[in-house]
Amino acid sequence: MVLTKSKTIEDKEPFYRGSARNYSMSENQDLRATCLETDLVEYAQGHANAFGVSIAESNIDSFIEKTNQLYEQVEKEPVYWVDYVWTKNEVSPEIILSIANAKNLWGQEIPEPYICIKDIVLSSCQIQALSWDKHPTLKIHLDCGVDIMKFKSNDEELQQMQQPNAILTAVCRAARNEWNGRVTPQLIVEELSVREEWVF
Repeated sequence: MVLTKSKTIEDKEPFYRGSARNYSMSENQDLRATCLETDLVEYAQGHANAFGVSIAESNIDSFIEKTNQLYEQVEKEPVYWVDYVWTKNEVSPEIILSIANAKNLWGQEIPEPYICIKDIVLSSCQIQALSWDKHPTLKIHLDCGVDIMKFKSNDEELQQMQQPNAILTAVCRAARNEWNGRVTPQLIVEELSVREEWVF
């Protein structure tokens, strides 16, 4: 929130008024409702995550205390709102290319779709370390012809992925790679998690 202290002729006390904007990767997807739930705002008007707000000066400390309580159970890590959740066998090269080809559509009101690929047994994939001395990049090749690309990687990630029992889950953006006139679908990693699990 960006608020300015002011007092009009009609106001009995100073108010903090201005605008609020939610963090797009928050677990809470209705910050306006959270403000109203405190019963401490004069108004919160607008959209769920971008709105005008006014709080009486006498309510500021209570408002902060109440919102801190409301946020105690909210995850502090970035939350990815994904459009697809696939296993390795469900990965669709056609859908990936379709999303990648619509890149010019994504913006403020139409966010770029995210795809979650879960539970990939990495021992069944081809993993390559590319440009390791300058721009460490991991390339994980799936049987369906899709490459999962992890830029700005490091030795620790590579070692994790090379463990015989490594399982990968990744949140990705769709992309297309064109080389020598050949177009192939790619998934660009935004966030990943590697765990160890024996698969029988």
